Amino acid sequence: ILYVVKGRGKYIVEGTEFEFSSGSALLIKPFQYHCVFVDMDEGYERYILQFPVSTIFKELRKQFESVAGDIKEDSGFYCSAESFKAPILSVFKRFEQSSEIPEEERDAFFRILVSELVSIIALPSKQIIKPHEAELGAKIVKYVNTFLDTHIRLDDVAKRFFMSKFYLCHLFKEYSGVSLHAYIAQKRVAYAKQLMALGETAAGAAYKVGFGDYSAFYRAFVKMYGKPPTAK
Repeated sequence: ILYVVKGRGKYIVEGTEFEFSSGSALLIKPFQYHCVFVDMDEGYERYILQFPVSTIFKELRKQFESVAGDIKEDSGFYCSAESFKAPILSVFKRFEQSSEIPEEERDAFFRILVSELVSIIALPSKQIIKPHEAELGAKIVKYVNTFLDTHIRLDDVAKRFFMSKFYLCHLFKEYSGVSLHAYIAQKRVAYAKQLMALGETAAGAAYKVGFGDYSAFYRAFVKMYGKPPTAK
């Protein structure tokens, strides 16, 4: 969950673009690529909370799943939470005080706060903000995501969209905030990490997500997470 305390700009989630302003809340699924472009004249303050669904109290999970179910595979769920600003900020302020909570009680404290935050954001009276897409940039991102587990090359993408490799790289970097090569590597590593969490070996995961050899996967994994794939 990202909550914007102050600022204005746009947020891109897997090729889908959202305009945000103070009081906006964005819910993003795990492993979705996202980047932010801020209007620096406005300033920018935000809270970010990462959590597994298991953190939410069982009684609230259906409520959360009803919201999460509205999230497409290639975008986020975005709403204007301006009317809930005070209770949302109250939750995040209490998160900041967590260091004062005894360690043995901290997990329960986190669960209470995450569940409270999800409950606020899931209120039916919120205003859903519809995304808009920069058509060509969004199409390129979606095309690349479709073929992530293959040995997709820059030449293939450029031919698909009838443009030079140079222009493709320029357009993609301008649209997404990251190079096409870095985007593909980051997405593959994230998917591989998910497969490994489900029991796949590091080598098997590397192959399934499209890496040509294990050494390339190893380097990309260390660059992204700061540790080898096999590290605990």
